[in-house]
Amino acid sequence: QVCAWHVDDGTCAALSKQVLTSLLDNIKSALPINDLGEPQHLLGMKIAHDWDAGTIHLSMPTYIDNLAQ
Repeated sequence: QVCAWHVDDGTCAALSKQVLTSLLDNIKSALPINDLGEPQHLLGMKIAHDWDAGTIHLSMPTYIDNLAQ
């Protein structure tokens, strides 16, 4: 099972909710953290995910709008 943790802003990602929950539980047992839930934006990207379908869609509408001007 694979998971990733981005230390700078505490964003983590995993291949399943079960792995993600396990990761967060382990971190919470060692460090005081606040789980802010699933991100909607990260580093200028809009994030849309569908856990049931197993998909993630990343887009950059602000960047595209700036290019189109």
